[in-house]
Amino acid sequence: MGKNKSKQASKKRKLQQEKLSNASVEVSLDSALSSSRKKKSPNGEKIATVYRKDLGMRGIRSATVTTPGASSNSFKIKQTREEREKRKDRELRFAKTRQPAKSPIPGDDDGLPAALSMGLSASREAASESPRKKKKRKKGKQQGRIVGTCQSLEKQYLRLTDFPKPEEVRPEPVLRRALAHIKHRYNMDEDFDYANEQLKSVRQDVTVQGIRKDFVLDLYETHARILLENGDLNEFNQCQTMIATLTGVGGMAASGEEEDVSGEDVFASFEDDDDDKLLTQCEESDDEFSGYGILYALVVRSGAALTLAIKRGRRKFREEHHPQSMSTSKHALAVVKAVQQHDYRTFFRLYSSAPHMSAYLMDFLVKRVRLAAYHRVISSYRPTVSTEFFREVLAFKELDETRRYLKNRKAVFLKEKGEPRFWIDCKSCKCLEKEEET
Repeated sequence: MGKNKSKQASKKRKLQQEKLSNASVEVSLDSALSSSRKKKSPNGEKIATVYRKDLGMRGIRSATVTTPGASSNSFKIKQTREEREKRKDRELRFAKTRQPAKSPIPGDDDGLPAALSMGLSASREAASESPRKKKKRKKGKQQGRIVGTCQSLEKQYLRLTDFPKPEEVRPEPVLRRALAHIKHRYNMDEDFDYANEQLKSVRQDVTVQGIRKDFVLDLYETHARILLENGDLNEFNQCQTMIATLTGVGGMAASGEEEDVSGEDVFASFEDDDDDKLLTQCEESDDEFSGYGILYALVVRSGAALTLAIKRGRRKFREEHHPQSMSTSKHALAVVKAVQQHDYRTFFRLYSSAPHMSAYLMDFLVKRVRLAAYHRVISSYRPTVSTEFFREVLAFKELDETRRYLKNRKAVFLKEKGEPRFWIDCKSCKCLEKEEET
């Protein structure tokens, strides 16, 4: 028993000694990593940093310096030619990151890096900038802005891929004449492709030069009406969103769409604080585009944009001087109500009396309203309904057009000898629709 106890005690002592030796080696390694790079041994040899991954614990023990007078925590590695070349390459690779930072700004006792201190001081200076300095800064921005020198009324629209040159951009007086020329030619020829390209080119020149005047509103309003007339809703939304931005109206700009005439975002830095002033539409145009915003949101089924546009339209309606007149915004609000309540008779009555160009937007709603009206008729009437009744309800002009629509909907006609198909079996139509749904 006594022998076994003595053996166990000797084993414990050996384990404790091994733990102490390992701990001393790790301490010597940590201290050596921080102090050995710039030290030299008494013999004048360079002492280099030891990497654990390369040597391991055994290699560190064997590399420990034992010469008299040397530090007990220091160690050396023999530097071969290959090792020195590796270190030179590494120093060159990280030379940029090892460059010492510039001395901090005088009077800055925070001990912050130079770049951060300079940034903070610049922001403090900007906050305490005097009006005179601000005026000077704005003047400098204006001097750096591009001013076009091109004199041609027509110019091909190309997406910008580089900084524009003054000889390729038209100044404001030429742009005004170009807009009048495009309007006149469109009224004569009604060439949509030509007008669309030229108006986009004028918009591009306006944005590049940072022009913000009433002429710009006229440009975007004209382009929006032409796009609406030709059914280009995407480009129309860009124009109405830009009008909302220029006039500071939040309701129409809520859709998140931004102006995208190639280069307009790139050169937004040309604008200074003076150019951020809001423009004002005339009362009729303001009401007109307020109504367009409501109808557009209804067409694209954007609930958030529709809510904001309705709020703006109601506010405009309350502020109107002649509440009895059918304004565009008031008409648009009535259309929204008719669509949401499935009041197809009121919708088609408003469709036939739409002000300005609202009928072009309502064209996109007609198919939706007709389908809802058809479902309601075959669900509500029994046993049969005449084709003439459908013509009145669905607002068709001729019976043949009504019959074609009903055939496309797979309506069930009652056959009568010697007479054209005139009566619709509503119950059979409803059963067919239920079968298709299942």
